[in-house]
Amino acid sequence: MQLTSVIVIATLWALAHASDRLLKPARQHFLKAVHHVPSEAKLFCFAWTTYTQQDEGLIEEVRKQFSKCDGHKFFTDTESGAPSHASDVVMIRDLRQTKPRSDPQWMEGHNMVGLWPAWNYILMSDLVGKYDWYINLQMDHFLMPNKARQTIADWLHMAEGAKVGETQVDKPVMLTWGNTFLFNKKMVHLMQSKWDILGNVADESQGEAIGCPSFYQESTGTTAWPACPQDKVYPFMATYLNADVQSIGSSSCGELVKYKGGEELPEACLEMSMGSFRPSQILAAIKELSQMELQGNWDDALKQCKASPFKEFHDQTLCARLYKGTKVPVLHNLYTADEFGLARSILDHDDPKKGF
Repeated sequence: MQLTSVIVIATLWALAHASDRLLKPARQHFLKAVHHVPSEAKLFCFAWTTYTQQDEGLIEEVRKQFSKCDGHKFFTDTESGAPSHASDVVMIRDLRQTKPRSDPQWMEGHNMVGLWPAWNYILMSDLVGKYDWYINLQMDHFLMPNKARQTIADWLHMAEGAKVGETQVDKPVMLTWGNTFLFNKKMVHLMQSKWDILGNVADESQGEAIGCPSFYQESTGTTAWPACPQDKVYPFMATYLNADVQSIGSSSCGELVKYKGGEELPEACLEMSMGSFRPSQILAAIKELSQMELQGNWDDALKQCKASPFKEFHDQTLCARLYKGTKVPVLHNLYTADEFGLARSILDHDDPKKGF
């Protein structure tokens, strides 16, 4: 055998075993974390939507997933064209922006302009204290509530020492799963108690920042002001409220999160627009993800990937992401009703014939 061939074979062997070493600790810890104790956490799920054409095509599918939470609401503005008769849709009035409502970039980077009135609605209602966790999602998030309940319990057990299956600790907690943000009951009570400060928003004199939470202007270093995207404002809010809040997670979907012992928490978000994926390939990725659930180890998972007709899945890094993503509660960047429907039927295990 020529020296070049030997080097290539040795390199491939090393890469395969390096991937296994990278995966093994997280996989073992994941299996250790999941104690199969059913979580009974009561979830309130909500999303802000500008009701774009894409959102209009998704809302019925998102509603099917939100209906698996213990309560849910969609928030939009009165000019969005969303059906106002729906009992789970809350209309927000007088959302002023410097750009006209017809501008495609209306509220681009200003999510909190819509979310802050949504929070005002929640905090001024009897929804406070009624649920264990309040989950703010986007319309392109596919949420699996039962997996969310389990992941909450696993994170609190591993990071905060909570009892197995418990979904509450005696402190305000905010969990960050990519662009999905979760607030426990104590955190919501804390927000309510500080709302006289937190609830203030920028007026017309602040130009493009109009409608953004005023306290966010005090942020330094990573501020997006005069924009106010939720992935910047929520983490700053946790800091702004000082030592009262335990904030765990990352606003980058799929980024590994380590807890106090330096070991990894179970992944909570899987980015579906992987690498050079075209939207048509997301359906294939969902199918591959369902096949990953059947694989008992990394070698079997890699064989499954290599057998895929889509060459993108042959990549070990991408395959590893799918392998580790079988238990995640949130899939990010699903764009069509077909993608939601397929994910619901083969990942969240609904019978499509029953239509949920």
